[in-house]
Amino acid sequence: GVWIEKGAAAAGRRYCEEGHTGSVHTRLGPPRVRFEAAPSWGDRRRVGELADRRPLGEHAEGASRGLQTLLCSQNALTELPSSIGQLGSLQKLALSENQLRTLPVELSQLGKLKTLQLDSNCLGKGSLPPDVFGGTLSRALEELDLSANGLEELPSSIAGLVVLQRLVLSRNRLRQLPAGLGELVTLQYLDASENLLSMLPDGFLVKLKSLSELWLKGNPMERLKLQEAPGFNAFLERRKQRLDARIDANVVGRVDLTVCGLE
Repeated sequence: GVWIEKGAAAAGRRYCEEGHTGSVHTRLGPPRVRFEAAPSWGDRRRVGELADRRPLGEHAEGASRGLQTLLCSQNALTELPSSIGQLGSLQKLALSENQLRTLPVELSQLGKLKTLQLDSNCLGKGSLPPDVFGGTLSRALEELDLSANGLEELPSSIAGLVVLQRLVLSRNRLRQLPAGLGELVTLQYLDASENLLSMLPDGFLVKLKSLSELWLKGNPMERLKLQEAPGFNAFLERRKQRLDARIDANVVGRVDLTVCGLE
């Protein structure tokens, strides 16, 4: 990556125009945004350049349509511009640790987005459009992090994320999980720890046939009741297979043998 500072913008521009892959950053003040895109063969496309203090919306409107990664974490962003929907090649969008209270419905137009990080924002203080996770996004998104947002409910469109594999909902104020989450047949990892959940939806573990990792620590949920839930034994077998595979691959670190984090 390259840091663009005052007096170095021209050098950064040359770096981009020469077709280097990687990242271009700015230290010129908020928002601190990072663009990444790989140029195609025969095309010396600009990777990205942020050498001023224009709003994020103006940067998104002027960004390359080939942009694949947009990293905007740890800024003071209070809104995401609707022009984000124009970045049709975007595969990863990181917006962690900002001050977002809502999201534009145009987010649903990102038909190649695989990873969306929205943790540590203020989405629970605003209102999320019901269809924000719909559209072409619903057929692309594989990882979604909504942790630490003070959410009391989830948009209905979250149940339509048909290829979602990893969902993080920890540190919110959820009293129940939408029954529709049971339709996420590709979901492998669900972290709903530190909420206000007392039970899972009926048949939840029966429907989630790919789920092999579930975390519920810090919820007012009885461990024995969870163990009696339909589909729990099949879930435990998948969990065992996942751990065995990690052991065989010699990639196991600390292993938590509690029942989904419940004592």
